[in-house]
Amino acid sequence: MNWFAGHRMLHEQNGSIVVLYLDQYLAEFSAELTDFGKASNYNNIEDSALHYVQKKMPSINVKQIKIMLGTLPLAKIEVNHSEQSAKAEQSDSSKSQTNYTVKAEDTLTRIANLYNTTVAALKSLNNLIDNKVYPGQRLKLYGEQQPQYIVRPGDNIHYIAGQFNVTVNHIKQANAVSDISIGQTLLIPRQEAENIANNLPDHLLTDGISGEQVSRLQRALYLCGSDVDVDGVFGEKTRLALLKLQKKYNLTASGVYDENLKRYLVKILLGNQRIVANPENTLVLVNKANRLSASFFPPDLVKPRVSYLTPGSDQRKLMRREAAVALERLFDCGRIRALKLAVSTAFQSYQVQERKFMTFANSYGLEQASQMVAKPGESEHQTGLAVNLTTGSDDNTLFQESAESKEYYELVNSFSQFGFIVRYPPGKEQVTGYQYEPGHFRYVGKTAAAAIQQKQLTLEEYLSV
Repeated sequence: MNWFAGHRMLHEQNGSIVVLYLDQYLAEFSAELTDFGKASNYNNIEDSALHYVQKKMPSINVKQIKIMLGTLPLAKIEVNHSEQSAKAEQSDSSKSQTNYTVKAEDTLTRIANLYNTTVAALKSLNNLIDNKVYPGQRLKLYGEQQPQYIVRPGDNIHYIAGQFNVTVNHIKQANAVSDISIGQTLLIPRQEAENIANNLPDHLLTDGISGEQVSRLQRALYLCGSDVDVDGVFGEKTRLALLKLQKKYNLTASGVYDENLKRYLVKILLGNQRIVANPENTLVLVNKANRLSASFFPPDLVKPRVSYLTPGSDQRKLMRREAAVALERLFDCGRIRALKLAVSTAFQSYQVQERKFMTFANSYGLEQASQMVAKPGESEHQTGLAVNLTTGSDDNTLFQESAESKEYYELVNSFSQFGFIVRYPPGKEQVTGYQYEPGHFRYVGKTAAAAIQQKQLTLEEYLSV
């Protein structure tokens, strides 16, 4: 599979910069990245980029590859690294770093030794199948996922806190509960996150300050997904990270760390999501604030009798029975049939979504990955009610150029008659938390779909969340 729609080249005196443009549909939702890795023997899209350049431009002195999704820059791959750069990073190995860019001469063992960790830990954190690493690949040096615990008969919150060596208050804050019940799934704050939350500075920090208090703040910001260096210096990156958080949570946008921001950082570190209580409901809301448990598996998955982008039988072709029947009726509609639509992805389990997100996070960083693909538990595909469609053609222009397409909006109107909506419409990124995705549809039933389409709402707005 070719992940790139095209490229352009910028020639400079000491080498060329190649800009690769991802096929937006394929890159985001049309296929599993894990399948891509098996099919082409590359672990992620960055490896495909290197292969693309080697195949298309074997005689060009390429010093850097930039990967773009539309106008959004996703990654840079340094093809040629100077000795000076490599030595500089090695000499800084004692500093408190949070991620690492692989050099041409690196091995996983060398990186583990350099940062006082183990090969097994790095493989686990970065979802690596084997010991191979590639120049330009980004590796996380410590983890960020929270464990879960299902409450059993005889449990109490004090016992659970003791088992995980965290406090009762932090379990309550992480799950927004005052008490627990049998069968409830709890997010357990990691000790690392709890320690960082406990050690957040108590006083005002501003531009120009340096020291351990700033390092503590920077560790918290990194763990919350901000692009900062943990260097103990309150500089421009730290100020911008604070500004972004303050704007996101409607706080005074000062770029200064204060008590108000500290409260929000604690909530983010310890987890402020809700586990949805009605995962089998047709109108279940799944997003960045409402997540499905790792154990949830839809009860009535079937394979709709429709066209598919790829042959064979696998979980990605399954949907809840009600949604599957509606999709079959949609595909049987004469007007839709003429478009030769095909399903690329429907159901995805928690575990598949986990691998997919980690692949994106390894390639593009946590923050950009969170805008491009759902974290495990936050994906609608786990409900069995979501489906990604393509025209099945090579160019797929119906879905790639749909923002101003009359044909596309007429298509969407007809979809609502069968109970489907465009889940992530244009101009609603601040509401849904995701970029516009014209090929991603969600089954909500005819009544809800008609109201959502007529009023141009998102599911969040329809449910008044």
